[in-house]
This record gives sequence, C-alpha cells and structure tokens, in this order.
Amino acid sequence: MKTFNTRPSMSLKVAASTIMVLVLFITPTTTPTAMGQTAAFEVTKTSDGTSLVFVQDDGSVGLGTTSPNSRLEAAGVIHSTAGGFKFPDGTVQTTAGGGGVPLGTVIDWWQFGSMPVPADFAICIGSTITDPASPFNGQPTPNLVDRFIYGTDTPGAISDNAGGAATVNLSHAHGLGSHTHSQNTQTSNNNITVSTSGPGPKEGVPELHTHNINPASGNTSAALGAVSILPPFARLLKIVKIK
Repeated sequence: MKTFNTRPSMSLKVAASTIMVLVLFITPTTTPTAMGQTAAFEVTKTSDGTSLVFVQDDGSVGLGTTSPNSRLEAAGVIHSTAGGFKFPDGTVQTTAGGGGVPLGTVIDWWQFGSMPVPADFAICIGSTITDPASPFNGQPTPNLVDRFIYGTDTPGAISDNAGGAATVNLSHAHGLGSHTHSQNTQTSNNNITVSTSGPGPKEGVPELHTHNINPASGNTSAALGAVSILPPFARLLKIVKIK
C-alpha cells in the first residue's frame, strides 16, 4: 500500500497491485492538455493511457470517459449483482420488467414545439426503423396516420390498415309522386334541375343540393357528395417503443 500526498490536508492510499498508474493533479485548476478537462485525479492504464476513472473538480465521476455530464457516467454496462437501483422517491427497481414500457407499446404524444421524439421511440408513419440497437431494425413502424385504435383479442388480426373510410357518399332516388320545390328551377332538354336548401351545413355536406328530374321515367335522384362520418377528434403523434 502506498500513500500519495496531494496537499497537506489530503492523502490517497493506493494498492500498487490493483492500480498500475495514478495521475494526480495537485491543484483543482490544473487543466490536463491531453484531455481538456479539469480533474481532481485520474486513474489510467499503463499500456495505452486509457482513462479508467476520471474525477472532475466538481465531483463528477467518469468511468471510461473524461467528460462526465452527470454525477456518475459510465461508458459501458453497469451491472448490479444485488440490491437493484434506488430512485429519489425511495423505490427500488430490481428487474427491468417491473415498471418499464414493453417493446412495441404505442402511445399518444403531444409534441410541444420542436422538442425531439422521446428516446427509444419512433413516430408511427410507416417509415423503416434504422437503429441497430433495436430488435425491430429494418422493419417499418405501423402507419397510424388518420387511424383510430380498435381493440382485438387475436394477435394475428393486428394491422395498421383495417376499418372503413372516413367519408361516405349519400344519394337517394324515389318516384316522382307528390314532390314540391320552390327555388331556382331550370329546364333543359326535358330535364328539370331544382336547387333547394339541403341538410347542411355540416362537414363535407353542401348547403344546397340538386334534384335531376326525368319526366319520361317519372323518377328523380339526388346526390349529396361525400359526407364525413368522423366524430370530433384531436390530432396527436402516435409513437412506438422500439428499444
């Protein structure tokens, strides 16, 4: 065991068999030229100088990194063999599946301004996932643009292209019988065109509609055009968990 004195009020004991090289910076304001960071001390490998433990003068610790952006940042996997991870609210998570979001989960997300899509999610617009860390890499996201979610109890029925159209075309036909109109009547080639107030105004329904009457057949028909069958709705981004 060897003791290194960095200043009169501080000493550091290091087992020589454990740590091969210890680089100490005497004052907190010293800036190492090679790393460009202000360090309290650093532990490096003898063979190639790779940083193993790097402590900035603000107390932030980097494991395998010389620029920790948090109190503790590790360039690699952190393995907890017992105890799990404790959060600020006092709860402890010991398994990844406890409170995590399952892969493939689709949620509605309200994007404020230009804020980025949450990490590990992709927008459901049918685009190909290009993330080697995702098990869905190379597969398309579901295209949920202009789609409502309709539940199913059959996994094989899951699809992003089910359901009907957002509009229908309304028309009706009936015998001439007792039928009166009082507005804007025009006659051309034995066909009478009558415009009268219609069922609107509603989304997709015109205020006026037209009856074309054929006196020879005694029939009339009316076409009202495309009519929306959607209830009031809000638009949100559909995003899916990809890793």
